[in-house]
Amino acid sequence: MEEKKEIALIGHYFQLVLRKRWFVIVPFCLAMAIGFGLFTWAPKTYEAMTLILVEPQAVPGDVVKPIVSRDISSRISTITQQITSRSNLEMIIGQFQLFKKPEEQKLFMEDKL
Repeated sequence: MEEKKEIALIGHYFQLVLRKRWFVIVPFCLAMAIGFGLFTWAPKTYEAMTLILVEPQAVPGDVVKPIVSRDISSRISTITQQITSRSNLEMIIGQFQLFKKPEEQKLFMEDKL
C-alpha cells in the first residue's frame, strides 16, 4: 500500500513538471542567454597572484659562509622588478596575444603595458 502511494506521488510530481515545464525551460534559457552575453561582451580582466616564501639562512654565518649577502626585502624588490620589466611584459603580451581585437591592435605598446 505504501509503495503505491510513493509511485502515485512520483507520478503526480512527474505530471506536474510536464504541465509546468515552461516555468523551468524559460528561466533556464534566459539565464543561459544572459550568461553568454556577459561572457561575450564583458571586458576581459586577467589577474595573477603568487606567494613567494623566503626563508632566512638556518645555519649560523660563522659555520658556513653566507652565499647571499643581501637582505630579504632587496631580494624581493629585485624579483618584482624582473617580473614587471618591460621586456618580460612585452613577451607575455606577444605569447598570449592579449590585445588581439582590431581596436586594441592600434594601441601603442606603452598603452598596452
